[in-house]
Formats: sequence, structure tokens, C-alpha cells
Amino acid sequence: IIPDVVYSHGDKELSVTYIVDDGEERVVKDGDVLTPVLTHNPPVVEWEYEEGDVFTLILTDPDAPSRQDPKFREWVHWVVVNIPGDDLSKGAKKYAYVGAGPPKVCEIVLPRHIVSNSSAV
Repeated sequence: IIPDVVYSHGDKELSVTYIVDDGEERVVKDGDVLTPVLTHNPPVVEWEYEEGDVFTLILTDPDAPSRQDPKFREWVHWVVVNIPGDDLSKGAKKYAYVGAGPPKVCEIVLPRHIVSNSSAV
């Protein structure tokens, strides 16, 4: 993802957890492969912040449908802006969440979660 999507990353931690329909929780780690079943519902996303910080969350897939053939590069799955702290429910949804839905020829999806501190801009 670095430097293809972003030039660098900050030093703050980002936690992404998908909750499957049966209630199972899966915390995403670097390099995890996420399936359409797992990503059907929006994830719980949490990050470190300072009082008064406002963020933008972008969930994109920079190598759709695969790393070998990224013809749909930067497929957008979710955009939320003006998020106070890490309270996604209070942010403005600019692009509603769309789970992984790769073409039938693709079996896996490797999405990327990007959070940007809008207060710093």
C-alpha cells in the first residue's frame, strides 16, 4: 500500500474488526485476505485521536480484482468524512459501504483501510 496508495503512514494505531452474521469477530491484520462473506457488513474501525480531531475514512482496494491484474485499481468500498474522533456514526457518509464483491473469476479481496486526520489539513 505504501507508496502505491499513500506516501507514508503515521504512528497511530488503526483497528479494523469485521463481525460476521453469526457474531464471530475477526480483527484484520496486515496481509490478511478478506473474503466477501467476511466483509458483507461494514467493519468496526477505531483509531487513536486527540480531542477535537476530525478524520476522513476511505476503504479502497488498490489491486482489484487481483494483485496480478489490478484493472479495477482503487475500487472504492466506503468513504466517510468529518468524523469527530473515531465515531463513524457522526461522520458524513459520502459513499455508502459496499462489501467485497469481486468478479466471479476472483476468489479473494485485499482491501485497504485509510484514515486521514482532516484537522491537520
